[in-house]
Amino acid sequence: MNHRSYKSSLLLLLLAVCFAFAGCGKGKDTPADPTSIPDIFQTPDAESYELGPNGYYEDQYITASWYPTLKLSRVVMNYAEYEGKTPAGDRLLFSYTVDDLGSFAQELSGHDFDSYQKLLFSQNSYYYLKDFGYVKVDGHEALRAVYEYAPDEEPDKKVYVLQYAYNVNGWIMSVAYTSLSPIPPECEDTLNSVRFKAGY
Repeated sequence: MNHRSYKSSLLLLLLAVCFAFAGCGKGKDTPADPTSIPDIFQTPDAESYELGPNGYYEDQYITASWYPTLKLSRVVMNYAEYEGKTPAGDRLLFSYTVDDLGSFAQELSGHDFDSYQKLLFSQNSYYYLKDFGYVKVDGHEALRAVYEYAPDEEPDKKVYVLQYAYNVNGWIMSVAYTSLSPIPPECEDTLNSVRFKAGY
């Protein structure tokens, strides 16, 4: 699997927020559509990202139970995206990114609310950070961020985001849920369900 820097992974995540829902992407700072990435970056073993019963997921790094309605929709480079439904019937997206060339210490440690808001804003001025902090998951430090994509002229196009970025032996594993309605609390439970395999 080809891996790129966390900044590229974060950009893919933020692009997904803008383009995953109808009407998004009309903001004043809208970047390019991630679906235009050349086929050379497509990951050939996408079947390895498929989920088992009740959202069960396992790879060489982790086991987890993602939200049970999710189905794999695409894999680009080291970025896998899944789609499902919330209990209210709204579209729910989930992304999983492995960045084993990234550095948690250099790129994510030391952020506070204001500096992470500035990072989001540098990608698109419609990102508004609502909650930020660091948590522990299976003994690993993780950055936790809750934010919204909220275009001023289209308030009905608001997108909610819940993101975790785990410190895995110094590199970064990032996951996020996005939806047009508030993220169900059960989604955060799945992010805390991650268990790292021996060596990670």
